Amino acid sequence: MKTCLRLFLVAGLLCASAAFAETDLAGDWRGKLTVDANTTLPVQFMFTKKPDGSYAAVLNSLDNAFIKDVAASSVSLKDGALKVEVPALSGSYAGTLKDDHFEGQWSQAGSKAIALALSRLPPASKADLDALTGSWQGTLPGPAKLNVVFEFKQDAKAGFTGGLSVPEQGALGIPLANLEVGPGTIAFKIPQIGGEYRATFSGPSMTGSFKQGAGPQNGLPLNLTKTNIATEQRGIGGEAFTLLYGNWKGQLGKFETVLRFTVNGMQQVAFLDVPEQKAMSIPVTSATVTGKKVVLEVAAVGGKFSGDLAGKTLTGQWTQRGETTPVTWTKQ
Repeated sequence: MKTCLRLFLVAGLLCASAAFAETDLAGDWRGKLTVDANTTLPVQFMFTKKPDGSYAAVLNSLDNAFIKDVAASSVSLKDGALKVEVPALSGSYAGTLKDDHFEGQWSQAGSKAIALALSRLPPASKADLDALTGSWQGTLPGPAKLNVVFEFKQDAKAGFTGGLSVPEQGALGIPLANLEVGPGTIAFKIPQIGGEYRATFSGPSMTGSFKQGAGPQNGLPLNLTKTNIATEQRGIGGEAFTLLYGNWKGQLGKFETVLRFTVNGMQQVAFLDVPEQKAMSIPVTSATVTGKKVVLEVAAVGGKFSGDLAGKTLTGQWTQRGETTPVTWTKQ
């Protein structure tokens, strides 16, 4: 009887050890520190596994851009007990594995230890990442009615990344941070401007809210639509783009045409459309503005415009295959 009991206990210990050994710490673990009754601080531990089987970690504050990729000096995980030392912050974390999360405390020199539970962030599905990849455009409510563009990319090394562009303000490719993608949902921070965005998406539509600084608690509604701007289009010079940004309509010979100066994620681009000929998104390959003089080139059709800019009017000559045609485009 004693032998059976001993064997049972040994088997139980072996099972427990195996369970702890199978816990792979690598990945994105998050939690919230309750600083006081009115303040919580979201934190993130990113663990990576070294070739020797040990772990490295960096700590991020999701609400503080100055606490980013702070390296831990040591990480230990033994029998479900996790210990992380972060000397750059004079702090450390100690927790115990409970089912699928850690329960523990964050300790920092000169401060009282604070309870901190860490849970692994589930990886986003490939289908959701594929659906999000590309450029999304929308208009932010308010007196200025700013046009904004978010561009999301997938990269084997950098992972899932993104940028914000605000063409009217000449801001391109402002980096996004802390991207969280779930089934039909996305959330991220924009540390450079103190902003954040949360939304749901389905097909080419995204419905969400944008918050910045001391703005409305629930943020401003910001709905986006996925665009199909050609990614191979070359960029247009900054000064010319600022002056010409928007849609310009005009009659070129017997055809109605539209010049579109817009944004492809992190690029300022322009296109010529001739709807009646079903010729859309013909790239404008160069645009220069010198004083009032504007010169545009559209290499794909061998065309060139030379004329003057006066407020919301572009008046000049369109030259193509040796023939010259007068044209006036008006900004819409």
